[in-house]
Amino acid sequence: GLSWVMDNLAAAAEAGRLEADKYIEQIFAGKEDVRAFRHVLREAGGDRWLTDRHHNARRKLGNAEFDVTTYVGITALFDPAE
Repeated sequence: GLSWVMDNLAAAAEAGRLEADKYIEQIFAGKEDVRAFRHVLREAGGDRWLTDRHHNARRKLGNAEFDVTTYVGITALFDPAE
């Protein structure tokens, strides 16, 4: 599931279909889905590295200041607005 979600996020970012300030709301149906995805990211473990495509999509969405390379490291980027 993790690769599928990240590949879809990357494809949407590459196509210019996501807005940097709204991408969470654009790709998830609700806050529970975001929380479930955050759980998947945490469970991926610190030894699973972002692919170049996923890293570039993250940067395209304005997350360049986060210099992380693991899926666990990007968990904070998927913080649903309360």
